[in-house]
Amino acid sequence: MSSHDPRVVSIALEDLLQELGIWSVRASQSLAEAGYAQRQYREITERAWHTACIMMDRAKQDEELVANLLSDTATMVDQSTTGKDNAELTLQASDEALQTATATLDFWQEQLQLALAWLERAEARLARALAEYESARRAYDQARWELERAQSRYNACVNNRERTNCDGEARDVRAAQENLQHAAYRLELARAEVVAAREEVAAARARVQCCSNAVNAATQAVNLATEAYSEAQHAVNSVERSLEFAQAASQHAYFASDTVVQELNAAEAMMTVTREAVSLTDEAGTHLTRADRAEESAQRHARGSMFEIRHRLTALYLLNRPDLHDSVARVGKGSQ
Repeated sequence: MSSHDPRVVSIALEDLLQELGIWSVRASQSLAEAGYAQRQYREITERAWHTACIMMDRAKQDEELVANLLSDTATMVDQSTTGKDNAELTLQASDEALQTATATLDFWQEQLQLALAWLERAEARLARALAEYESARRAYDQARWELERAQSRYNACVNNRERTNCDGEARDVRAAQENLQHAAYRLELARAEVVAAREEVAAARARVQCCSNAVNAATQAVNLATEAYSEAQHAVNSVERSLEFAQAASQHAYFASDTVVQELNAAEAMMTVTREAVSLTDEAGTHLTRADRAEESAQRHARGSMFEIRHRLTALYLLNRPDLHDSVARVGKGSQ
């Protein structure tokens, strides 16, 4: 068989036609797979970009929240510090008030004891004055009775004609009169002493009542001052704990601020990566579009080439087919 045998050429062209068909299918499949992969990657990068945007938005919200938290905790620390200073001043004032109330109570308790002692002396004086008054009254009654007896004896002597001298009875009358005057004077002094003693008792009782009221008021003041001092101590302890909590909150706020900075950096890095991924995806899409156009052009050329090869194969088939006249001649020669 010659190297220019149409059958050899037709076989080669058929192989080429088959290869072109396989290439066309594989090229279409590959491009379709590339397009699907590019769409998938595009969707993934878009989701990643959306997630990065959400992270950035949340990071900015966290940054705003942390900024407000820093401001609030700073205000809390300032207020707690001011409250602690005020509470300590209140505690100092409460202590001073308690000391003053205690000193006042001690003073009025001492005054009450003095007033009670005075009342005891005044009541003893009144008892003595009443006893003296009763004694003076009896002495006055006795002197008056003796005067009446002396006058009666004197009158009897004067009226007795047998008596010529009544000087003794007259002296008795004068003596009785003097005794009555002394008794009256003593009774008046005793009466005045009773009045003075009663006035002193009343004054002492008033003083005792005043001191008792003052002691009661001072006792209430001490109780109130003690309660105020206790409340002030409790307030100082509470404010100190509040200050500790505020300082701890401030430290946590600064820690949160550092964390937010890290969060912002991470979100920014993610956005940078996803932005680059989106850019690469867009670039890949551009190349894929060009490849699609190139594949479409190659497919047109391939279809044209395949059409041309089929046309040439048809021509070779016709060329290789034996002619009817030649076949009859060969048959005739064979019969001879």
